Amino acid sequence: MKKTVFLLLLLASFHTQAQEDWKKSVYFDTDRHELRADARQLLDEWCRQLLELPDYAVEIEAHTDSRGSETYNLQLAERRAASVSAYMATQGVKVTKTTTKSLGEDQPAFSNDNDEGRQGNRRVDVVIRPVYFSGIDELAAGLKRHNRQTYRFDAGKSVKVTAKSGTQLWVEAGSFTLPDGSCPKGNIELSIEESYELPDMMLAGLHTTSKGKMLVSGGMFYVEATAGGQPLAVKDGAALQLAMPTNMRQEGMQLFYGAPGPGGNLNDWISTQQMAASSLKERIKSPPQPPLPVMRTVAQVKTNYMGKAPKKPERPGTFTRREPTPPNRDKIKYEPGFFERIFSSKTKLEGKREAKYQVALRRYEYRREKYWDGYKSYEAALQRYEQQLVDYQLAYNDWADKRNAAMNTSQLSEEEKKRMMAQYEIDMKNFHLQMAAWEEARNKRLQEFENNFTAVGKADAASVDYYFYAVTRLGWINCDLFYNIEPEDQTTLVIHDNDAAEEKVFVIFKEMKSIMPATLVDGKYQSGKVPKKAAVKIIGYKVQEGKAYLAVHETMAGEKDSYALHYQPSSLKAIRKELETL
Repeated sequence: MKKTVFLLLLLASFHTQAQEDWKKSVYFDTDRHELRADARQLLDEWCRQLLELPDYAVEIEAHTDSRGSETYNLQLAERRAASVSAYMATQGVKVTKTTTKSLGEDQPAFSNDNDEGRQGNRRVDVVIRPVYFSGIDELAAGLKRHNRQTYRFDAGKSVKVTAKSGTQLWVEAGSFTLPDGSCPKGNIELSIEESYELPDMMLAGLHTTSKGKMLVSGGMFYVEATAGGQPLAVKDGAALQLAMPTNMRQEGMQLFYGAPGPGGNLNDWISTQQMAASSLKERIKSPPQPPLPVMRTVAQVKTNYMGKAPKKPERPGTFTRREPTPPNRDKIKYEPGFFERIFSSKTKLEGKREAKYQVALRRYEYRREKYWDGYKSYEAALQRYEQQLVDYQLAYNDWADKRNAAMNTSQLSEEEKKRMMAQYEIDMKNFHLQMAAWEEARNKRLQEFENNFTAVGKADAASVDYYFYAVTRLGWINCDLFYNIEPEDQTTLVIHDNDAAEEKVFVIFKEMKSIMPATLVDGKYQSGKVPKKAAVKIIGYKVQEGKAYLAVHETMAGEKDSYALHYQPSSLKAIRKELETL
């Protein structure tokens, strides 16, 4: 008999004690490697049970009977193992590593002297080893999704690195230093890990708060550089030019650096107070802009009138918010956990689905109310603008009359006025020529800057716009704005903790890119200050007796004085799936 062992390491590997192994077998027809209907049915059930575990390892042992040559039987066993592993992959059991080992023909489980025994030897044994978590930190580490991209380039070259989500870094040659202060030589490895959407942020273990204040994120990424295995830092006086992609620019976006905590995890975001530039032109050095000429006749008139021209009002921007759409009851789904599916009645599960629909309906009504409030405010702003425009025109006409009167009552002769006005017109023509030359020099400087960099990497999709910054350190970098909340519109979410297990609790804002961790205070988890009536999703996970538990609660901030999370047994895959729906 031939026996081939395939060790399939799935998901992450944890140094924790596994409980009792499960061993199951599927059988094959003579000289065949295709799965039979009964084998597929068994594998379906095993995979469903497997995916309910927090984590696992799987060992596949493929067997043949004694008929056939040694080489043929080995190949047949490999095909049978491949059939089983491929089918399990279609059921969500992902294979990341396979090792093969031949154990010879001398270990039959059954006799090879009769049909019944040979059928028992034509099989694949699936050995499942459940793996359990030692604590909350191990579960959090298992949830992290790393999407690190690495780019290599010569230390003596200037490069423009473009990552997959659109992050761009211009790295001039000589921008980095080694720990001893010297400049690196040879190749530099620059790694970037991007998080521009809420699921990416959650799965990377990130949040959007700075010293307890709520932030709205325009995206985050992690960057590090090494040379010869040694870490690099940005040299004093140097800066990397950065462009972070966005589909809609927001005013107030500034640069934040990540402050590491225990274990190197992100602890807080520190503001640099560097506001985003709208183009690379604003970030690179350019010649000074020519000054605007002053009309000398006005400066020389002898008059008591010294007022400035009234400022023209700015028209409100276009109202771009979309009217929210009501939730579709038929599309609202409630996904119960494994044990809840078994022990809960259909009526109870339907009630939970209805409760989820009611939350969505209240959120829709709140968003619709906010939409119309915003639209009414926009209409009121337009009306104020129209009135301000009328007031401005009257004020400007009055100012112009006073200016003309001051000109006419000055002691300057008509000839002097004409001469000075002619000079002013000459100055303005020269100014426009100087501005054209300045703009040309600025564009030339930008082109020289761009041409000096070798392109490395490519984005998966084009971006509408960018936020531009100058970066002087590596690590976690964030493009955020502070979400200012009026005191009367603030509230704090209080989440009860009914057991001694340590939990990770987060408040996720569904209508903005914002994640706020809740901290344990006097036996309760509390958020920072959040806006009332904001649509939020409270997510908590914990470990008890080595198993993962998940709780999800959707609500509007301030709807209750406190909240209780109802935890259900879960798995890495189920928690990831929940986070990926944010």
